[in-house]
Amino acid sequence: MITNPVYTAKELSEKVFEKPQWLIEPLLTRGGDWLLAGEADSYKSLFLVQMCIHASLGLDYLFLKINEPLRILYINVDDNARLVQKRLQSLTPKGQELNDNFYLVCQPSIEFDQAGQEQVKQWVVDYRPDIVIFDHLTDLVVGGTVDARGMQEYNRIKKWICAQDIGVISLAHLNRTTKETETNKPLRNIGGCKAIISDHSVITIHVAQEASPLNKYEMFEVGFWRNKNMDKKVEGTKYMLEVVSTIIDEGLPTEWTRTFLREV
Repeated sequence: MITNPVYTAKELSEKVFEKPQWLIEPLLTRGGDWLLAGEADSYKSLFLVQMCIHASLGLDYLFLKINEPLRILYINVDDNARLVQKRLQSLTPKGQELNDNFYLVCQPSIEFDQAGQEQVKQWVVDYRPDIVIFDHLTDLVVGGTVDARGMQEYNRIKKWICAQDIGVISLAHLNRTTKETETNKPLRNIGGCKAIISDHSVITIHVAQEASPLNKYEMFEVGFWRNKNMDKKVEGTKYMLEVVSTIIDEGLPTEWTRTFLREV
């Protein structure tokens, strides 16, 4: 059983803590968490799968710094194994071979109730990952992310994982933009109760827009597809990751934007 240490005020005031160790710099540390939110069809999962392939190989990905090969447990409640296989084959960098660091659980029938939490704990014990990914919270949280009790149970399993120096990445949806909400700050459009914002130390907003030849900052090496069967190519997709909230002190401003472009 994992227990938190009890300090006296004197002990805690004098304790020297190690600097946080980056897993994915500058977004995720050991024992940290990252919420990636975006509208449906904004390629959140494709982005994460390709990032995980790079991280498992110890390769930098776009502007993200990977210092060493990482073990990753990706729990994907949406996509079946056949579709995930196609993505792995499409998104692996040319000249690279996949290794045994990247574990995927495809379409498990679990929620974050007691039985589901015990199953996640068992996977963590069995595979000893550096990072656990939940894709996505809407289906995993009992009652959905609008349910405060369900979010408490999610936060319980997230804290258990983080207490073992494992990073957690979770995906969430943005509410569809309407005339009434188009002027909202991005954080206000994340679907769920207020706890979904307060319970995460780093939040990024993932937006897919039409490609523009004026913004060629980074190039993806592969194409991306919009629908589940991966047979409809997008003729140009611009990715934007905007960090709108963070409590990590080292090297990451509270407002920060980076744009990527891939033309297919």
